[in-house]
Amino acid sequence: MNRTLLKLFNRSWRYRLKENYITAHASIEWWEGHINYMLLQQYGAYLTGEVIDFGCNHGACTILAARNAGLAHITGVDFNKEALGEAGRLLQTCNEKPEVKHKVTFREASLFELPFADDSFDNGYMFHVIEHIYPADQKKVFGEMRRVIKPGGFILFALPYEHAYDDGVQHVAFFNVDSFRKTLNDFGFEVKECYRDQRPDRHTPNGHDCINAMCSNKK
Repeated sequence: MNRTLLKLFNRSWRYRLKENYITAHASIEWWEGHINYMLLQQYGAYLTGEVIDFGCNHGACTILAARNAGLAHITGVDFNKEALGEAGRLLQTCNEKPEVKHKVTFREASLFELPFADDSFDNGYMFHVIEHIYPADQKKVFGEMRRVIKPGGFILFALPYEHAYDDGVQHVAFFNVDSFRKTLNDFGFEVKECYRDQRPDRHTPNGHDCINAMCSNKK
């Protein structure tokens, strides 16, 4: 591919990524019926104290996570200004109690260079983000995640199983349970659980096809 075609391809790729990035269903009520909320409830005991949502998108799951009584504060970070604008509007207009809303902050940030000091957060999670990051770039992202989470803190991951949700241009990394467990181990996480999850939810009665992993941050 010559340089002109490569430049046009990259411009097209970035445009489609931007256009498709913000999930269509940006409402608290819709996400209450999604498997992501089931995970937040399932692992609520691990998402306490100061929590970070790595790649919060429109912020619905960030707000839902703040319902956890053991969570003191949650920071949702994302690189996309439009998504963060939607997150801010959702936080202002949703019907959550004030004590839930007050626990939520959204911040523009790159996962490659998080604007936080070392050990800023007790725990965190990343839902359906890692499949958008090229394998060659994952070391930097995982390193930043481990840097800002305190030693012994927990990080919960959710991602597609292999090509279950392959949407072409946006998904660039694919894992099964064994390969994701190995990736986490290779980058210094201590894997507590890693398994395939095919549970249904309100919107997908035939079941999802995901990988969930709970890790601790060993330093």
